[in-house]
Amino acid sequence: MTVRTVERRPPKQAPGKEIAAAIRRSPVWFKAEQLNAGDFSGFATKELFRVPANTFVTDIIVNISQAFTASVTITIGDGSDVDRFFDSATIAPQTAAWKSMKQDTQPGSGGYIYTSGDTIDLVLAGATPTAGTIDVWLAYILDADELGLGTGQ
Repeated sequence: MTVRTVERRPPKQAPGKEIAAAIRRSPVWFKAEQLNAGDFSGFATKELFRVPANTFVTDIIVNISQAFTASVTITIGDGSDVDRFFDSATIAPQTAAWKSMKQDTQPGSGGYIYTSGDTIDLVLAGATPTAGTIDVWLAYILDADELGLGTGQ
């Protein structure tokens, strides 16, 4: 699996009054590589995205296009909090559906600013899956400190 490194930067300048600031404050969407049951051999942590310092995560969307085996749990978080964005109850890996981190009540589900570089990880536990497919998208804004979006959380 290839871990996607968040590095695309919006332009510092764009034509028009205040348009550059608006563009820089708009979230960019990034998709991780699709994960299937065969990508897991037992319990596993898969790095989905590498995020640099001062990255503001505005949303993470998951699509379970094929339900996972019973007893499988999936969370999405980072090295400090394995379910910072999604707990398994909200992802509901046994149900094929789209979900947003904003549907959850985890500490980062309303948005999170990284003060140092980290990875956003998917953790699979509970059982070795024999079925299941998940796609994960990340919406983020780089340079949150320069844009006055916060000093980190």
